[in-house]
Parts: sequence; structure tokens; C-alpha cells
Amino acid sequence: MSNKISILVIEDSETSRLLIELFWENDKTMQLNFCSDGKSAYKWLKKFLPDIILLDIMLPEIDGFQILEYLKSSEKYRHIPVIVYSACDGADDAKKALSIGAEMYINKPIGVNQFFQKVSPIIERMKLKKVS
Repeated sequence: MSNKISILVIEDSETSRLLIELFWENDKTMQLNFCSDGKSAYKWLKKFLPDIILLDIMLPEIDGFQILEYLKSSEKYRHIPVIVYSACDGADDAKKALSIGAEMYINKPIGVNQFFQKVSPIIERMKLKKVS
């Protein structure tokens, strides 16, 4: 069993994926995995179990809410913290994501440093869990 934190990033924006990758590229405690749509995320999840999921809401074909509902209704995945982030600027979207079971909802656009400050406590919590 690896001590690395496995993060599944489900994001269709190449720019956002690149920013996430660049931010954590030197962190040897992280294993980043990227899917650009819901279909590829479902395929990935059949083979692997991440420690954390970063989930965009606005995705092609299968939106982030559908993925979140699937994750939180499954015994296999419901324990995984899901951080939802989206350019949808509505309190209703945040309420919906949190009511389904998201750990956190972050509105885009957000500065890179601010994003990672918000996400870091969850990652640190998962690192401690891995070690114990």
C-alpha cells in the first residue's frame, strides 16, 4: 500500500488541470490522476480508489452533480472526500453539492494560492490517515 495521497481530478479545462499539476508537481507525497469527463472518471474509478476527488461541476455529457450523486450513493466511494469547484455562480449549486455530500464547494474563478489554501487541510487530514 502506497503512502502517497491519490487525488482524482475530474476537470475538462486543460488550463485548470495544468495549474493543479504544476502546483503539486514537486510534492512526492501526491499521486495526481486526471479525467477530463465523467465517462473516463467512471472507467478510472472501476480500477482505482482515490483518497480525494476534485470535481468540476460543468463537464461534458455527465455533469459533476451526477458524478457526486453516484459517488455518495455507493458504499465503495461514499467515504472519499469530494471537493467540488465550479464557475457556476449560484448559492443553489453550493447548497446542492453540499447536500449530496461534497466536503467543500469552491467558486471559480479563484486564485491558485487561495484554492490550495482551502484544499490543503483536507489533504493534510488524508495524509495523517495514510500514515496511521
